[in-house]
Amino acid sequence: VLPLLGMVEAAGKTVTALADDLTELLRTYVINPVVSVIQTGGVPRVVSVLGAVAQPGAYDVRQYWRLLAVLAAAGGPRQDADLTRAVLVRDGEQARIVRDVVPGEPIIPQDIELQAGDAIIVPSLADRSVRVAGAVARPGLVPLEEGLSASRALLSVGGATEAADLTAVQLLRGTERMDLNLRPLLQPERAAPGEQMRDAVVEADDVIIVPQAQSLAVFVIGAVNAPGPQLAREARTASKAVVMAGGASPSADLTRAYVLRDGGQSDLDLTPLLAPENAPEGAEGLDAGLLPGDVVVVPEQRPIFIVGAVVSPGVVSPHQARTASKAIVMAGGLAEDADVSSAYVLREGEQLAVDLARLIDEGDASADVELLPQDALVIPRRPQVFHVVGQVLQPGTYLLAQAGTILDAWALVGGPTLSADSSEALLLRDQDAETLTQNRDLQAGDTILVPKIEDEVYVFGAVPRPGAHAIHEGDTIIDIIADAGGPSAGANVHRIAVIRRRVVEETRARELYGRGEERERPPERTSPGRPSTRGQFGPPRTQPRQTGEAPSDKIERIAQQLAEGTEAITLFDLARVPEGDPRYLVYPGDVIYVPARITRENELRRIMYQLLSGLLAGALL
Repeated sequence: VLPLLGMVEAAGKTVTALADDLTELLRTYVINPVVSVIQTGGVPRVVSVLGAVAQPGAYDVRQYWRLLAVLAAAGGPRQDADLTRAVLVRDGEQARIVRDVVPGEPIIPQDIELQAGDAIIVPSLADRSVRVAGAVARPGLVPLEEGLSASRALLSVGGATEAADLTAVQLLRGTERMDLNLRPLLQPERAAPGEQMRDAVVEADDVIIVPQAQSLAVFVIGAVNAPGPQLAREARTASKAVVMAGGASPSADLTRAYVLRDGGQSDLDLTPLLAPENAPEGAEGLDAGLLPGDVVVVPEQRPIFIVGAVVSPGVVSPHQARTASKAIVMAGGLAEDADVSSAYVLREGEQLAVDLARLIDEGDASADVELLPQDALVIPRRPQVFHVVGQVLQPGTYLLAQAGTILDAWALVGGPTLSADSSEALLLRDQDAETLTQNRDLQAGDTILVPKIEDEVYVFGAVPRPGAHAIHEGDTIIDIIADAGGPSAGANVHRIAVIRRRVVEETRARELYGRGEERERPPERTSPGRPSTRGQFGPPRTQPRQTGEAPSDKIERIAQQLAEGTEAITLFDLARVPEGDPRYLVYPGDVIYVPARITRENELRRIMYQLLSGLLAGALL
C-alpha cells in the first residue's frame, strides 16, 4: 500500500520491474518521479555443496545451475569421496545423483538442473567404509553398502593377488578378530574337495587383511607410508615393523599405537623410539615383540578444527598446526570480514580467548596459543553492516545487503535534511576519511557522515556577487550584502527579503510528510556564543495583524499579502537599519534576497514566486 497509489501488486516482479511500474504510476501525481526498490528478503539464490569436496560452501545458482558445474566450482570430489552415496536434497527430500554401476565402471554423477536452495552432500569413505589390506590388487577403502560381504569387498579392490592365502583372511573389528576362508568362492580351482567357505558381512571401520601364501607375516596398518604385510622374521618388534612399512606419516599418533593378537590388544608408545624430538624429556618408549599374524595399528592424530572467518575452514593436523597462528596459515589466512578481537579456542567445553589483533597487527608472539588435538579455533565474522550518521532523514545502522553502493545508501536513509552540508559528506573506512565526490561500493563497517551547515548564508538578486557567503559572529544583513558587493544599481534596498531556515524546514517537512498536517515546531537553534533572536524578526506568527493599518500603496499591500501568505519572508528597509539593532543579525542558513525596483504587480509576484519555489529550493536543497 503506497501513498497516492493505494494497493500495488509486487509479487512475481523483479526489483527493476517493480521500480519501473511505480515510476509510471506516479507520473500522474509527480513530475519526474524517482523510485528506488530494495529487496530485504526472499528465497536464497544459492546451492550448497557439502562433504568430501575440495571447497565446500554456497554457490550462486544463477552462475552454476547444473550439478556437474557446481561440483567443478567446488574443486571436485576429494580422493576419499564416496560418490555412490552422494545425494541431492531438495525441499527436504533426498535423491541419489549417481546411478548403480558395476565394479570397475567410472562413477559419474548425473548432470541434474539445480534450483535455489538445493544442497549436494558428498559423504566421505572414512565415514562409512571398510579397509582392505595385504595381498590384494589395490589396498584401500571400500564404501560400505548394505549386506556387503568380505568377499565382495576384496573384489571391489581388484581381487587377491596370486600370492594371496585366501584360507587365512582375517577380519578385524575393534579388538575382535575373525578368521575367514574365501578360497572356495574366489579361487575354486585351488580349493580342496569339500573345503568349507567362511565369509562374513562387514561393518563400518572393519579391516580385512589378506595374507601372502606360504609366508609368516605381520601386518602394519594405519598412519604409515606403506601399509601392508611385513616378514615376521625381519620385523621382530612393532617399532621395526613400522619402519619397514615406510615409517609413520606426519599425521600419525605414535603414542596410541597398539598390537592386535588373538583378539587381545597391547598398547604401545612409539614416540620416544621413532620421533624422540616430539617426546617429553626423559620419556621411555613402550615397544612389543611380534609373532606371525600380529597386526600393528598406528592411528591418526585427532585433528584440530578451524572454523569461521578463514579462507578454507576445516581440519588441520596437530603435527602441522601446533599454534593458532600456524592453523590460520594452514587454513589459507583470515577472511576479509574476520573479527580478530573475538577469536577463541574451544577446548573440552571451555573457551580460551585468542588476541589475534595483538598477534597479527602488532606481531606479539606472546599472544599466540598452543593448540592440542581436538581443539577448535573459532574466528567469528564481523557483522555485515554500515552506518549513516548526521544530517539525513533516517540515520542508523543498516545491513550491507540492503545497499551495495553509496547511492543505494542515500536512497535507503531518505536523503539529506535541509540542514545537511552534502558537499562535505565523508566516507569513513578503517582509519581513513574520504569526501564523497563519486559513487563507491560499500564495505562492512563503513560510516557515512553528513555534517550540518554551520557557517554560510545565501545572497541573491541585485548584488554583484550572489551566492553563498561565510558569516562571523555579530554579522548583520548590511555586512553580508557588503560582502556580496553591495546593492547593484537599480536595487530596491527598501524591500530586502530575508528567509529564516527554520521556516523553510517546516515548509519542506509539510511537503515531505503530507500537506495540511500540523507538525511540532522544532526547538530554537542558537549559534554558539550568540544570543537567540528568534521571534524578533517581524510580528510573531500568532500575532494578528491590525486591520486598521491598510497599506496606502497597492504594490506594498501585495508584497505584505505575499509575505504573510508564505510565512517565510521578513521585509527590511536597508536605509533605515538602526545601529546595533539585533533584529538585523544573520544566522547560518539565512537567505537574503535584494530585489530590483519594480513598478508593476506582475513583476513583484514573479520575483516572490521565484524566491519561494526556485531560488530557495536550489540554494538549500
